[in-house]
Amino acid sequence: MTAPKDLRTEARKVLRCAARIALNDARQIKGRTIDISMGGISIMLDEPFTVPQQCAIAFDAPVGGKIVNINVTAKSTYCTCVGTSGFRVGFQFDQKNEATVKAIRQLMQ
Repeated sequence: MTAPKDLRTEARKVLRCAARIALNDARQIKGRTIDISMGGISIMLDEPFTVPQQCAIAFDAPVGGKIVNINVTAKSTYCTCVGTSGFRVGFQFDQKNEATVKAIRQLMQ
């Protein structure tokens, strides 16, 4: 049996930090980032996540020797159960301001 083809269109970089997801109903969910690209991010959560769903994501990442707070809006694109580890959720970024684009670009280096 062959492994499924990786459908990612952009390079990804490992990123391990705490993330906060704000939902439209005012709920907040905590997770841990897995990896990031210029177009999206994957995050591990303890509970399943609705797909598709709009949300705001915030995380603090090391950029250029400093910790930078990054805030983006995104849409969930998949949610996969990862055994007993939780749920891996993929998010596609919707809006990024210029500072966020610059910070993510630096993270990708």
